[in-house]
Amino acid sequence: MNGKRHFTALQWLIIINVTVFVVARLAMVVAMLTGGERQVADVIDLMLAMPMAPDELVLRLWTLLSHMFAHIDLWHIIINMLWLWWMGNLFMEFFSGRQLVALYLLGGVAGAAAAILFFLAFRHLSGPALLIGASGAVTAIMLGITAYRPTYRVNLFLIGTVQLKWVAIVIVAIDFLCLGSNTGGHIAHLGGAATGLAFGYLVTRGTDITRLPTAPLDLWTAWRAKSLNQTTKDEQRKTNSAPSEREVDEVLVKVRRSGYDSLTAAERDLLARASRDGYHN
Repeated sequence: MNGKRHFTALQWLIIINVTVFVVARLAMVVAMLTGGERQVADVIDLMLAMPMAPDELVLRLWTLLSHMFAHIDLWHIIINMLWLWWMGNLFMEFFSGRQLVALYLLGGVAGAAAAILFFLAFRHLSGPALLIGASGAVTAIMLGITAYRPTYRVNLFLIGTVQLKWVAIVIVAIDFLCLGSNTGGHIAHLGGAATGLAFGYLVTRGTDITRLPTAPLDLWTAWRAKSLNQTTKDEQRKTNSAPSEREVDEVLVKVRRSGYDSLTAAERDLLARASRDGYHN
């Protein structure tokens, strides 16, 4: 063992979320002490939160991803990370880390898209200016594993053992009932839930939607594997090929001067191949 710690995909998601939260909060604390809290909060919103107005979003497209790794409120990140840890570990019992990360990203983007489309369709409603948090992404993971294993039994504090589908039904129902408060956030949850349901339903029928966001990475990995395999074959071909007369002569000169024991392993292998291929000095 080399003693190095290797984090899982789930752990990396949590580490990134917590790191972004800690850095953002430290910046706001320092700004508060120096009198620039409002300016720092504006910068954090500008860099991390996703604007709900499409014309602003076009100018800050990176926030489609950054918003799902950012939290400002302490309880917001605690609740999201607890859900992510619980459902993420359950998800990893059946799927890979690649699928977990991909569904997290799909759920976050789908949740954001759902919120924007909702307020475009119902323009008379006053929606939030910004969207921030991992709730849509986490909900996608929860509904994804629920759709795949709806009767899986989990233990709930003070309640006991229940099927996973009932947990999901209650969570989704709460989001519907709370649409009058933080409507944008709850719509994002529902968008993530729809993505998770689609994943769980389709994967049981042989279609994995998580391949969509990871397709470029899969192509790169396949190309790298092919290149490495070709390099290995070239090296083996070179190793197995007959050495040139000049190479053999150089090694034989070294033998005459210093003896056979002075040869390296590669030089001894060269002589062996020369002998095998019938080389004569």
